[in-house]
Amino acid sequence: MPDDARRVGFIVPPANPTLEPELRELLGTALDTFVARFPPTPGRDLHGMLSYYNEVVPEAIDGFDGMELSGQIISCTGSHYLLGPEKDEKLAAELSDRAGYPVVPATQALLAYLTETRVSSVFLVSPYEPWLTNVAERYWREAGVEVEGTMQLGAEVGFNPYAITAQSIRDNLLSTEVPENTTFLFSGTGMRTLAVMRDLRRDGRLAISSNLASAVTAHRLSGNWSSLGAKKLSDLSLFGPTTVTP
Repeated sequence: MPDDARRVGFIVPPANPTLEPELRELLGTALDTFVARFPPTPGRDLHGMLSYYNEVVPEAIDGFDGMELSGQIISCTGSHYLLGPEKDEKLAAELSDRAGYPVVPATQALLAYLTETRVSSVFLVSPYEPWLTNVAERYWREAGVEVEGTMQLGAEVGFNPYAITAQSIRDNLLSTEVPENTTFLFSGTGMRTLAVMRDLRRDGRLAISSNLASAVTAHRLSGNWSSLGAKKLSDLSLFGPTTVTP
């Protein structure tokens, strides 16, 4: 694989401590990942911060300043929920034209993953403030995905996705009734979920996350995905460094 095809850029909120560790776990050395951050937003509430990210994202993708990449992924799910699926897709197309290669929001990576795995309904696991959880539910319904139910996390930590622990997620799963054959959608790039997802998959439950879908998209952008079929997308172990050939 040419060096530039191995390179995928990511843009992430400045305080997100989760994306890089999960990418290392999901991708190993199969791809070279480069991460830029949105500018800080002191004094803004959550809605103002996410809206600002959508305003400055063109400048953010320019931050790689000519580096040859196979594509970029916008690793902030919440800001793109504000747009709704139609405007989200339009913005992605405009940003791709600007960059000269694909620019894919994490929301669109999730939607592509759901489409390829033929998942049409999900149980949403949200770390967001309740109003943003409602916006996320609406996004998926407008995108044609049935939301069978929602688990609201994070009240005890002020709805800070970065502070939600794997054990907290497990405890909430144990205390929540969910449909028997549902697919769990863990929304948000800042909530660490891989350990919990592995637990669920060992129990025969399908679970996906913003970062897992982004890892799949990164492989697809690099051209490293052609030999991997949709059936294998449900196997999280696929993304270990021993299973993807550089």
